[in-house]
Amino acid sequence: MNIVDHFDTSEDLRHRHDLMVELYRVEQARELAGQRASAVEIERLERQRRMISEALARLAA
Repeated sequence: MNIVDHFDTSEDLRHRHDLMVELYRVEQARELAGQRASAVEIERLERQRRMISEALARLAA
């Protein structure tokens, strides 16, 4: 089965790709922040990561 068959349109695939790239970026920032950022900044990155993960889950549904 082609991976594109799991999505309604190629636009969905593009959005999923964009979200996955953003999720990676946030996860990397979170990892670096854990070494030298404030608790407020770490929590902001965690909220952003959760929001992106939830958006990815909705796209996959």
